[in-house]
Amino acid sequence: MKYYSQIDSVGEDDLTAFRDAVLTYCAALREKEDFHFSGTAEAGRLLRWLGIRYKQAAEESGSSPWSQARNLAETGALPTTALADFRDRGYLGTTLFAALVRSSYGPDEPGFFPTQSELGFYFEESKLLSGEARWDEDYLEECQEFFFEELTPAELVDEVYALVPQAADAGEPHRESLEGVAFLIGEQTETLLPLTRFFQELLVSVKPLPELRKLVESVDGWSEEEVERAWEGCGPSDYAREVFSGLPIGAPVVLQACGPELLGWRSER
Repeated sequence: MKYYSQIDSVGEDDLTAFRDAVLTYCAALREKEDFHFSGTAEAGRLLRWLGIRYKQAAEESGSSPWSQARNLAETGALPTTALADFRDRGYLGTTLFAALVRSSYGPDEPGFFPTQSELGFYFEESKLLSGEARWDEDYLEECQEFFFEELTPAELVDEVYALVPQAADAGEPHRESLEGVAFLIGEQTETLLPLTRFFQELLVSVKPLPELRKLVESVDGWSEEEVERAWEGCGPSDYAREVFSGLPIGAPVVLQACGPELLGWRSER
């Protein structure tokens, strides 16, 4: 196996291992070769979150011939933050993929946000860096903003489903409403965190929300004004207010976007 990575542990100080895996994967893409991986299940999940497609290695093989030949192990180390921390803070996998590539490859120029599709054509080993790795939070934020703005509502929903698989099973029958919610929330934030938390409470949690049934039964025209009056009139609990008010847009707007079918379904869980 020419293009191979092994990641035996994840957590604090794993960014460098994932950086090496990402660069090896880019080389495999450029040569149209398979990328193989062995390691922990969580490491595999994080690679998939980064968008890396791999084949499971039949046996452990240490560093790949490609990375050994290019002394990736001697490339500057990255911060000790765990990769999963970025995922849990609502960053996109495409953002971290680009940041990991840029840390040790390519120009130090504004607007350099490398993607798999580009690197599959243009990855050049001569552009690998040596010495201190490049990593800064400003770039990370710029990269996140760039990729987040490119996402459609459908893609936003799919991003959340990938993080909360249980939400996909419950949410797919209500896909149109959820995409409407994703559009509204996505316009006001550049992180997946608010949407992920909302989907978790709306689609996965079984904590009762009986006030939603009262709301659905008391609204006729389903305008924002009617929804707002009904919402306050049904006396929402602290939990209900937390679910629908802890978002970058007002609760009536979210409730209106959810619609009576989705809200009625949630009230009966």
